[in-house]
Amino acid sequence: MHSIDQLCKEFGLTRYSLSKKSGVNDSTLANLVTRNTDVDNMKIGTIKKIAKAVGLSIDELVEKLESYKKE
Repeated sequence: MHSIDQLCKEFGLTRYSLSKKSGVNDSTLANLVTRNTDVDNMKIGTIKKIAKAVGLSIDELVEKLESYKKE
C-alpha cells in the first residue's frame, strides 16, 4: 500500500476527501500512488498542502510517510 493511502487510512480519509481538504488535485494524488512516487520525489507544495490538511508539520508528515515504507 502506498504511503498516501496509508496516511488516508490512518486519518479516516479517502484520497478524494484528502484532495478536497488539502486542495491537491485528485488526479495528482492518484498519480503519486499509481507511479509509486517516493516522498523524496514529491513537490514541496504538495507535501505542504497535505500536511496542513491532516494537521501535521511538514517534518511530521515526511517522517510519517517515511515510516510507512518500513512497515
